[in-house]
Amino acid sequence: MDKKTKNIYTILIIVFSVLTVVFIFTAGTEKSIFRRFTDNAFIDIIAAIICGAVVMFLSFYNSMLTETKVFDEIIRLNLKKIRSLKERGWSDENIAKDLANAMNIKKGFRYNYAVKRLVFLLSKIGKIERVNKDEK
Repeated sequence: MDKKTKNIYTILIIVFSVLTVVFIFTAGTEKSIFRRFTDNAFIDIIAAIICGAVVMFLSFYNSMLTETKVFDEIIRLNLKKIRSLKERGWSDENIAKDLANAMNIKKGFRYNYAVKRLVFLLSKIGKIERVNKDEK
């Protein structure tokens, strides 16, 4: 993500976080933003839930992008070792599990996510290498 996009993304997270807090603490009161339009307090609760969901989605997306860069860097740094393991017949999944263990990521959701992401990235390396061999 370039700097301008990252700044816009950060501003969106801040704005929706503030709106979520405002909607939560003013829900059902006369200070609510929606009191000018309707007397229904349920709209305050719906707005708080929607803003909270947007913040959650933006946070997960940011986390996914950040972790992907880390995995890309790990594969780039260990590319020679990965190639030698592939030549010895190791599968992408075995290499991914080995890398996850080396990163001290043990069982659980984080481990499964790391292995799946690494397998995906390792499969891309294999396709690139096959194309390069065919061109030679």
